[in-house]
Amino acid sequence: MKFIGIIMVIFFFSDCIMSAPLGSRIDSVKLFQNRGEIERIADVQLKKGLNRIEIGSLPVNILDWSVKASAGSDVRILSVEIEKFALSTRRRIEIEKLEKQLDLLKNRDREYLDTLLNINSQLKFLDGISSVSAENAKHETVRGVPNSKAWASTLDFIAARRKSLYLQKRSVEQKRIELGKEIRKWEYELSKTGGSNYYGLYQRLNKSAYDNASGEQIQKFADMTDVYEKRNIYLVTPVSENDYEKRAVIEINSPSNIKTRLRIKYMIPGTAWKMEYDIRAQSESGKVEMALYANLFQQTGENWENVKMSISTGSPAGSISVPVFYPWFLDIERKREDTGASEDYKSKSAMPMSESVARDEVVEAVPEIKKTGTYMTIELPARQTIKSLDVYQKKLIKKYAISSEKEAIFYYESFPARSEQTYIKTKIANSTELPWLSGPAQIFLDNEFMGRASVPYTPQGEDQEIVLGTYPEISSNKKLVKRYEKKGGVFGSSRVIEYNYMITVHNRTSTSKNMVILDNIPVSRNKDISVKIEDLSDEYSVCENRNEETLFEQGLRKWKFVLGARAKKEISYKIIVSFDKDSEVSGL
Repeated sequence: MKFIGIIMVIFFFSDCIMSAPLGSRIDSVKLFQNRGEIERIADVQLKKGLNRIEIGSLPVNILDWSVKASAGSDVRILSVEIEKFALSTRRRIEIEKLEKQLDLLKNRDREYLDTLLNINSQLKFLDGISSVSAENAKHETVRGVPNSKAWASTLDFIAARRKSLYLQKRSVEQKRIELGKEIRKWEYELSKTGGSNYYGLYQRLNKSAYDNASGEQIQKFADMTDVYEKRNIYLVTPVSENDYEKRAVIEINSPSNIKTRLRIKYMIPGTAWKMEYDIRAQSESGKVEMALYANLFQQTGENWENVKMSISTGSPAGSISVPVFYPWFLDIERKREDTGASEDYKSKSAMPMSESVARDEVVEAVPEIKKTGTYMTIELPARQTIKSLDVYQKKLIKKYAISSEKEAIFYYESFPARSEQTYIKTKIANSTELPWLSGPAQIFLDNEFMGRASVPYTPQGEDQEIVLGTYPEISSNKKLVKRYEKKGGVFGSSRVIEYNYMITVHNRTSTSKNMVILDNIPVSRNKDISVKIEDLSDEYSVCENRNEETLFEQGLRKWKFVLGARAKKEISYKIIVSFDKDSEVSGL
């Protein structure tokens, strides 16, 4: 019977071990723009037939629907489920550690307190000696036989002893101040881990225990039972998401007793990345260098230690849905009094509208960039460690030199009606392996930092204009030279206003510059208002694309020309606006 009992105990104990969750480690991370895909690995020993494996210590915020598992080709994954567990044991162990540390500190404080009580007792004793000595000296003086030598010896002893005791007292008091800071720190950790309610019960139990131990009577615990029970309840009750973990429960069918590597993948929020740029341009040579960075953010609650890291330009949607079709009906609106239709009827007849759904780290090796379906994936060349922090962590992707005439064109643009500033700009073609995602850029011109700008989304092969900064050596201005107004006579019905403008551009540099001058003219939105341009000294530049044609229709005009070294150019024209003299025209 004893032998059978031992076997049953061994069987029960081994079953407990087998059912305990296995540990795993993060092997790789694929980071999308809005979440991350984590891959964990664990080496497991499978027995022939059905196996139930638990992988523990998964973050509580993983997306359950995204979890999938894989193993060797010889085994078959039957199911993967996610279960949530309260970490009461781990939390209780943490609380017990904190309480033990506090007990040690408070015992040390009691020792300091005993020392202070002893010092105060000695000081009180010295006060007694001083009082008795003073009384004796008074009697000796009255009798006329003063013993000054004994007085001096007593005073020296009292003074020396007081000095020594006060030094000890101040030293102990300073130690208690430092110890108090330490106790407050650990009490804060206890209140944070256990919760404010638990911390209140802990203090009450502590006080009762101390009163019992220091009291001169038999210790009583009846009044502490209720508090003790509440404390134990709080001890195993989770108070936040940090007191939980998720476990992947995987059922595997194995053809034999084998050891295999189990992989599980899951999506997790709280992490993202964005593309950032350093753009360095040389105005004389026309060379542009662009450095692409991945600025990573992860606050998932788990550190990624020594992992294979890749980033994707994709942004997986939590829910994919196509637009809903609604019929577009037109009808003659009828007056309410004719139909008698109520507001309630009208609201029911209306069709609903559809709703739109810290320091740079330089990587020596070259990352691998490849196309995966619709998106591009960048595999960083070395294993990475990304801590779970509330900060962005910057990683270099690649540097590109853009220097040919087809890839980089420099020009100087001014809009004198709005500002006298001239801006140096470049039009560069995205000839890299990656689309440029929208993101901030640091701009450097001729090795000087000019400021920050935004790079809009630019697919591969398309051009993009980038503002590199202001260029004070080229100035421009627009002046109203003359304004002339003519009104019709007694029988005249029209009113005519003539504006004479002059735009002046001055290049103060020693080299020729490619200039672009922008201007705007009034646009009539009414057939009764006429706008004409006359005496135009320089013809407008031809629109190069549909966007420029749209802006032209809205009144934007553009001149492109080469302005010689230290040269000046003037552009003049007239705007003639005519309308009925009795009309009030806005915008003049």
